Amino acid sequence: QLISRSNIIINNFLKYENFYLNGKKYLNYTKIKNILDLNKEKLYKDLSKYPSELCHGDTTIDNLLVSDSDEFKIVDPNFNYLNSPLIDFGKLKQSLNSGYEFLILNKEFNLKENNLNFNFNKSERYEELNKYLDIILHNKFDNNKRSILIHEAVHYARLLLYKNDIDPNKTIIYLTTMLKILNEYVEQY
Repeated sequence: QLISRSNIIINNFLKYENFYLNGKKYLNYTKIKNILDLNKEKLYKDLSKYPSELCHGDTTIDNLLVSDSDEFKIVDPNFNYLNSPLIDFGKLKQSLNSGYEFLILNKEFNLKENNLNFNFNKSERYEELNKYLDIILHNKFDNNKRSILIHEAVHYARLLLYKNDIDPNKTIIYLTTMLKILNEYVEQY
């Protein structure tokens, strides 16, 4: 809501109950917020799983150094108050699932009322890694899919003010990506 006060594009966009992202219909912010408000107990439970565990805090692809298939290092930790491996998995999904690094590069988009279209090209390697991560998460953290999804959305929410300061016109891309993920989250109730 803070961004909508200073960003006319976001302000106008949030007036709609639904929006279309690359042709697919999603619930907009107010509807999502109402669903989350009605399900606060589930939301809090999903956000608080695995508290106080070791957590890197910024496990994006840009922070992984790989020397060969059996050896890698994670650099540039971002320590947080809340620590959970689910936060790290949410951050990694921000890269592999929703293609954060590719969204940054996107310079062209078309917004008409509540319909946003932009070229979303993740690399094949990201797709492969995302599928591999999904297998790992299914085998080790299957009961935590919703938690990982909400953390992925929270990572986008945390970016909005920063991205709005850099390029207010492009903030809509990050907002709709967050809302898309929140739609996927509430569909799992």
